[in-house]
Formats: sequence, structure tokens, C-alpha cells
Amino acid sequence: MPRFLSQSSIFVAILLVGAACTRPGDWPNLSDKIPDPAERSRVIERADPSSEPRPTPQVIGSEQDAAQLMSDVENSLTQLEAAFHAAMATWKQNRGERRTDWMSAQLAVTRLSQAASQLDVILFSKPLEGSSTMREALTLKTRLDAMVIAARQELASNEPD
Repeated sequence: MPRFLSQSSIFVAILLVGAACTRPGDWPNLSDKIPDPAERSRVIERADPSSEPRPTPQVIGSEQDAAQLMSDVENSLTQLEAAFHAAMATWKQNRGERRTDWMSAQLAVTRLSQAASQLDVILFSKPLEGSSTMREALTLKTRLDAMVIAARQELASNEPD
């Protein structure tokens, strides 16, 4: 090994150790107390959901079940659409002023999208293929999806700082 390389590597090692020692930080001392291993045992805390989990979607087997689900979804959608339009109007009125209005609009869009996804049970039901309820659900789902996509694009392009 050439003498120059060994001297330069020693020089580089001294520079690295010196740089590490002068770097500010919380270096332990030999006089420090040894940490208790019990302190490392931590309990993982998880937040409880604020709302009850939604039940798993049922399988729709008859036209009457589909009509009942469709009317339930339409009833919830009328309330959610009103809340959505109110949140969007508030956000548009105060655009750029408050982030909470933007988040409220995002939440309203999410709720509307989740309610619209309840129609998927009807749309993917084999016994209902070609039925009037399925066509009505498809029309409603298409309209809601277009509304949600347009709102998401508008909110994404105008996200406040």
C-alpha cells in the first residue's frame, strides 16, 4: 500500500471523527443514568371512530329490495346534496380566506361520494340487470359522480395555503 494513501486515509478519518465530535447534538455521557427498559414498552393508542361503522353491503336479490334501498339512498342524498351545495357556496363566498371552509367543502364532497357508492350494490346485482331500478340507479350514480369529480377538481385547483 502506498504511503500517500495510508496517510491520506488517516487524515480523512481524523477529519470525520473531528467533524462528528464538534457537531451539536445530545451525546450521552458515561455518568448518565442507564434508561429503564420498562420505559421502552409503550402502549399504542388508537382513536375511536366518531361514527358507527357502516354495515357490509347486502346482496340485493329482488326488485322490491332494490327499490327500498334506492328510496333510502335518495332520501339521504337529498340532505347530503343540500349540505354539499351550502358548503360549496360558503367556500366560494369566502374563497381563500379560511381553510376551514375549504375543508368543510371537501368533507361534504366525501360524504356525497360515499352515499353515492351505496348505489353500487344495485348496479352490480346480477338479478337486477336491465331493470328500471338499475337504470335509475345508474343515471343517479353517473350524475353524482360527475358532480363529485367537478367539485374535487375545483377544490384541488383552489386549495388555500
